Amino acid sequence: MGAVRIANLDTSYGGITASTFQGVATLITSDRPLEMEGARWHLLSKVFSSPVDIRANLNRERLLQETMDMDTNCRSFAWKVLRQAKLAVGATTYVGDTALTAPPFFKNVVRGNSTIWGFETQGPRVINWTGLSREDQAIILPTLQTTNDWIVLALAGRPRLGAIPLSVNGSVIAMTTKGTSFRKRQWWQTGEDELAAYDRKVEVWISNRHNISQNLLDDLGALLNSSSTKDAPHNGTEGVEDVYCAGTEAGLMGIPSFPGLIYATDGSQEKGNMGAGFYRHEDKTGGFCKVGRDEEGSSSNRAEHAAACIALEDAIAYASSGRPLILLTDSKCLLMAIQKWIGEGIDPSIKASPDGDILHEILEFLRARIDLGLFTLFVNIKSHRGEFFNEMADRWADKGRHTETNAKWTSLRQRPIFTWTTPGVAHRSIMSKVVKTRAHLMAARLQLREHDNLTAKFFKREGNCRSVLGDH
Repeated sequence: MGAVRIANLDTSYGGITASTFQGVATLITSDRPLEMEGARWHLLSKVFSSPVDIRANLNRERLLQETMDMDTNCRSFAWKVLRQAKLAVGATTYVGDTALTAPPFFKNVVRGNSTIWGFETQGPRVINWTGLSREDQAIILPTLQTTNDWIVLALAGRPRLGAIPLSVNGSVIAMTTKGTSFRKRQWWQTGEDELAAYDRKVEVWISNRHNISQNLLDDLGALLNSSSTKDAPHNGTEGVEDVYCAGTEAGLMGIPSFPGLIYATDGSQEKGNMGAGFYRHEDKTGGFCKVGRDEEGSSSNRAEHAAACIALEDAIAYASSGRPLILLTDSKCLLMAIQKWIGEGIDPSIKASPDGDILHEILEFLRARIDLGLFTLFVNIKSHRGEFFNEMADRWADKGRHTETNAKWTSLRQRPIFTWTTPGVAHRSIMSKVVKTRAHLMAARLQLREHDNLTAKFFKREGNCRSVLGDH
């Protein structure tokens, strides 16, 4: 059994010095350092430009993207929306955006007279009207006039200054709706796939000469109108998606081709509820549970422990195959807790762990695998990077947080429970460092009434903080 953390990987290309760490690539360019998601840099180094031209081409795309990020009329749509639009018309080409944000599941990506990757074709296409300049819009309009196998996503209302109104003979607005259907600004720097709802509605334009299934349009409308703040993870081979996925944190380690069981785990904690989930890559499914004892206070670490435990429990069914196991987790605390029990000459105590009931089960599962001679490897990956495995585990953990039936580790420890309130938020916990700090703070505030020196007067002031201490 072992645990692995990956250091910086050298991903230099075309004379650009680059390194990738925890899903983010840092490039040293002649202008200034540039950060982007590691999968994107891997993709661009393979399909975007030649080693000779990539410096100039990348700088052009960066400047354009930074301009678009500051323009409130430019939007990057959720990839689940673009996938559905692609399905609706059978598109192979995407029109709009820059090389830093274009979705990789299209075979061809173009913008105006520029080809980002693939080829300029006349086949079915999805067009992000907000991701095109006036010049680029003028270039695509004649094609829209003479073809019908396209779908356009645009913002409703007044177009931005200088933009060309979408006016095509035979075009109709299939729907106008509003929801959480956009990626957040500058998401391309880290790959974070959290979604946002902005102040403008979305119009979907189609040709009235193209018979698009109403069911497909209804599904697209549901996604555009969704209130979910999370995009849909995907790990496929459409377009150049396989190249993109090979550049993720897991992809660079070769984990997808690991000849064994691949599990990803995650914990979810929100408003006092804890959920645990795992994703099993072999059959692209997973499991979840609600994590009990939230009466004693909720903890993301407890949920992470629980996720690893139910994954190891699930792996028992595959023990007879003798296959090795990799478990991906974004919890360093989990790895540190397990590390204390590895090796000789150590004598840790379960009682010292706040989640000892779950840790005990984890250790028993690991001991059983060791006795069977089964290899087990824990790999720490970064969360909130759009990493497929971690995002899939995250969705299963959310299911665990919302379930009311499948709960584990619910027995209370018969320990005192402390409650307190900070502005607008109620807290509860057994004795911990947080509780001790809170108790010391409350005791200090009670003592403050008994004193009238300069220090006491400062602490009694509203808005006191270290930055204004000199003024006092």
